[in-house]
Amino acid sequence: MHRYKTARWGTFSVNCQVLPSVQFQVLHCLDLFKMKLLIALCTVFALVQAWAPSTFEEYLNYRKECFVSENISKDDQDLLNKGLYPTKPSCYYRCNGLKTGIWDDVNGYSVDRGYELLTAEGWEVTKDSLRKCNTPDKKDADLCKWSAAVAKCLWGNVLIKRKDA
Repeated sequence: MHRYKTARWGTFSVNCQVLPSVQFQVLHCLDLFKMKLLIALCTVFALVQAWAPSTFEEYLNYRKECFVSENISKDDQDLLNKGLYPTKPSCYYRCNGLKTGIWDDVNGYSVDRGYELLTAEGWEVTKDSLRKCNTPDKKDADLCKWSAAVAKCLWGNVLIKRKDA
């Protein structure tokens, strides 16, 4: 029967088999530690690389889904399709942001992801503009109102516009 000993390096720990040679035992533990570290790094890398801006077709489908799920009126749909802020956004901006991956309910809009998506879709916007409008003081508010407030800041202050406009 094999005996095991726990070896710790910072916050990482590895259960190592107790071997007759102390030198071999240390090498065996280091190999296990390196393998755990490699798996952790690969997982983090995969999570970071998992997001990519939606294609234009995906984005249009998300818009349609959010128009329906959030009961957006035909008049407001027309305003949104023209790149204008709607009269009653309901939870449209949150819905669209969740579907495209640029919004989460804890942090609000991801400036980097939002910038990538908006510029890929033909909008002129700067990361500074996105930062100005994504203020943390809205975090305690209703999530739909918070996401709409960020969008209204961008549209109302003309911090975002179509490249061809």
